[in-house]
Order: sequence, then C-alpha cells, then structure tokens
Amino acid sequence: MNAFCTYRPFSLLLFLLLLTNTRALSQSLSKAQEADLDQLVMEQSEGLAPGLAVGIVKNGVILYEKHHGYAELNHEIPIDPRTRFNIASNAKQFTALCILKLKAEGKLNLKDDIRKYLPELYKDYEGKITVEHLVTHSSGIRDIYNLLGIQGKVWWATNGLDNQDGLALLTQQKELNFEPGSQYLYSNSNYILLTEIVSRISGQSFARYAKELFESLGMPNTEFVTNYMNRMPFKSRPYANWGKWKEYPSITDVHGDGGLFTTLEDQMRWEQLVQGQTTKVLSAALVKESQQPIPNAPIQSYGYGLEFSSFKGLDYTYHDGATGAYNASVHRFPSLQLSILVISNNGQISPNYLAKRCANILIPANQFRTKNYPQQPEQLTVKPERNAILGYYKSPEDNLIRFQETDGTLAWKIGQNRPFPFNHVKGNLYEMTENNKLRISFHLEDTDQPHMIIYYPGSEPRYHSKLLPVEEPESYFKALNGNYYNDEVAVEVEIEFQGDKNYDVLIDGGRSKALMLEKDILRLSGYVVEIQRDKQGEIKGIHVNDNRIRRLNFQRK
Repeated sequence: MNAFCTYRPFSLLLFLLLLTNTRALSQSLSKAQEADLDQLVMEQSEGLAPGLAVGIVKNGVILYEKHHGYAELNHEIPIDPRTRFNIASNAKQFTALCILKLKAEGKLNLKDDIRKYLPELYKDYEGKITVEHLVTHSSGIRDIYNLLGIQGKVWWATNGLDNQDGLALLTQQKELNFEPGSQYLYSNSNYILLTEIVSRISGQSFARYAKELFESLGMPNTEFVTNYMNRMPFKSRPYANWGKWKEYPSITDVHGDGGLFTTLEDQMRWEQLVQGQTTKVLSAALVKESQQPIPNAPIQSYGYGLEFSSFKGLDYTYHDGATGAYNASVHRFPSLQLSILVISNNGQISPNYLAKRCANILIPANQFRTKNYPQQPEQLTVKPERNAILGYYKSPEDNLIRFQETDGTLAWKIGQNRPFPFNHVKGNLYEMTENNKLRISFHLEDTDQPHMIIYYPGSEPRYHSKLLPVEEPESYFKALNGNYYNDEVAVEVEIEFQGDKNYDVLIDGGRSKALMLEKDILRLSGYVVEIQRDKQGEIKGIHVNDNRIRRLNFQRK
C-alpha cells in the first residue's frame, strides 16, 4: 500500500475564496521549493505507517500545508486536516500565554512569590521563588518525572497520574536544585505549577480556562486533555517502531507542561496571530510580548514557553515537544515573518531536524550569516598512541564520550548508542568514518589536562577533558558501601563495591552497574552520584543527580 497523503478538502465556496491565496502562494514558493518540500515530507514514512503534518506560514499567509501517513493503523485512517496530535512540550507556550493574559489583566505579577498562590510549597525555604522563575525554568524546582523515575515509577504508565499528583510530590520537596534565578534548568514541574496558579486565580480548572481562550482565538480543535480515556474525535495514535509499528501507550492526565491536542490548522491560525493578524481577545502588544524574552529577567535564552537561539547565524524562536511517539517542533524566524510547524505521531521522525531542512529550502543561502569556525588545530602534532586515546572524555556540560577499540578500530560511544568508528587523517587529527565532516584532534600531551577538541562545520569547536584514572587504595572504594535514604522521595539507595572501580547500585527500583571515573563521583545509567564528606573526610551521604535533578540528598543510614 502506498503512503497516504492528503491536502485540505475544500468546499466550493472555500476553494473560490482561497484561489487567490493559491496564486499568492505560487508567488512566494517556487515550483522547485514546493517539490522539495513535498519530497521531504513524503520520505518521512512509507506504506502503512504513522506520519506527520507540516505547515508553513509567512507574513500571515499559509504558504504550505501537507498531511502524510496514517493517524491510526488498525483501521488505516489517514492523517488529514481534522487529525489531532499531542504537541507535548510545545504546549508550554500556551500555558505561558494564560499567565501572560492574567498578568495583562492585573491579576498577577511575574515577581510574585509562587507561595502567594501555592502556600503549601517549600514552607521552610526562605528565599524567593517567583512566577517568572517558573516561566523561565530558573526556579530550581525538580522535575516530577525524574523524581518519579527515582521512585521506580514509569510516569506514562502510571494510571491516572495527574497534576494534583505532581503537586503532591512537589509538596514533599524541601530543597531546590539551585538558588532561584541563578541558572536555567528545564523542568516540567514549573509549567505544572503554572496551571495550578491559573486555576486558583481564575476560579476554574486550567483546562477550561485555556479551552475558552483557544475558542476565542479561532482554535476550536485545541484542548488540554485531563482524562486520557475521554473520547476525542479524529485523535491520532502514537506509534514507535520496535521491529514493527506498535502503539506507544500513555495512561496519564498530566497537562500544562504538555498534554495539548491540536490540529495543524489551529496551530497555523496561531502563527497568523503571531505574525500580526489582530484579535479582540489578545492585544497585538501582548501577542508580541509572548514571543520575546522577559525584559530584565536573568534568563534570556528562554521566555514564555519558547527558546531563543540562532540557526546558521539567523535569529529564531523555537520549541520542541516529545511525549512517547508524539513529537512536534515550531521554528519562527521573526525577521522573515516565517513560521515552520511539524507535528507527528511517528516516533521515528525528528521534527526539529525536519523543520531545519524546511528552512534550508525556504530561506535563500545568502540570508544566513554562518561563521567560519576552524575545522582542525592551527598546528598538528604527532599521532598519539592508540592506548593513550582510549578512555572517557567529559564536556563542560558533564556529558561523556567514551573512546574504545571496536573490532580493531578506534570508535566513540555515547551512552547506550552504538559505537561510531574513526579514521586517522594526519598527526593528531581523526575523522568519523560515517561523517568525515566531524573531526577530532587529541591533545594528550597537555600535562595540566589532556583533552580532545571536536570540530564540525558551522559549529564552534567543542572542548572535552580526558578523565584520568582514580588512583586510591581499595579501602577508599569500599568505604562507600552502605545504604542511603532520602525522605523527599521516600527512597533508599544501596551501594556495594565490586572491585576495579566498579559498583553495584540499587536505585529506582532496580540494580545498575556504576563506575568511579572521577574521585568521589559514581556514574551509572541515567545518574551521577556525588559522595558527600564531613570535615574529617568521613562519608556522610550522597547527592543523586540526573539531567533535571541536582543535589537530591541521601543521608547515610
């Protein structure tokens, strides 16, 4: 069976009304661009497979709209303009919009302490945690999904998990990841708490408040889902490919951080409003404010549910979302009045990457302002010994790359991904076999800190320091053995030394292998464990960290 592809079905009247728009489209998109976009969309899936919807809006005009693949596989229901997708974390911009609307109405201030509305939280914390901190992910509040993971719970498989459950878990937290406003760390908890603030101020459920807003904006098929069992017309099902297509289940009701079902049509309607179409509900100034960083906020890379960055030197605003096999991305180029939307029920598709490929088709190359970064060191040194290269390298963000020997070939490995082989180029320069644009120079003769540098066209060279072996007596490693407890999540961690810097760790309901690659730091799948010592050097506890949890304190029993 061929992959199913649909365009919007028109009534005769609507067709006549949009005929002029089609002519305008041809003036904006060349036949070559339209053909390239069609090919790009069509190649994302084939046969009876989940698919995607892609929309492009420029200067308030819909330039391109395409639906491809299937919304439901059992009954072979194709994706069409009625299909609703879960856009996951792309929902955050609309949660923030509700906050912004209340702010414009004088019902809250971004500088308000959140305990003005949520007094049950962090009663013993003396510092200020503001609404602005929540909006910009600078509150230091831990992500509920990661906290549930430490408890051994799979959030999407926890039947009926909802916002009140998340609030209850956060009520048990005593400490923060960091001082609010001091840094940025993405946490879904921030936006779950924002929904509760909206509810308590408005006197109605957040979902109802948001639904009324969507309807007033001309987005009737957009709503936050508060009961996963409720019937929803034209709802797509999410599929991942585990050898064959299987539905990726979710039986939770958490929303505000995600959980927003919508159509491509509704999302393009919002893009038209962003690009200047007027509405009686929200002022043009408020809509414009929603698309910018918060003035004078310490965090300027994240605003009202949106991230701010550059693509090939061109400023753009974006956000990605992924929940199971649902995924979405919105890319906005404000200087060009251009928006690119990709929403999908196919877990194999990367909407962010696809949106950037669309941008390459739509934006003339001379409008990009790419920098010419070096692609190798100014001077090459001698070729290092193979054994000297092997080992772990750490980025400034604490991400690890391991170089190992695989089938007699030097290869790098990140996490659980497969190894990628490297070829020697010249001197201390190597290149990835499967992508020779990615190059690495090794600087192992640096006595202060051996390191490597990663080069890739259009990207600033990336420095990774080499981790040197921990040289300590066996008693040092054995001293970590024991049990550690945290009452914020009611979890006990058990650690047992296995020899040769290896440990067995019981955490998140299962046992994991851990390795001490740095002094007083254990690394295991998904977690970094930092050993805490008193003034005498005795171990008093551990801090458990992951990508959205910092310093979760476990006391030694």
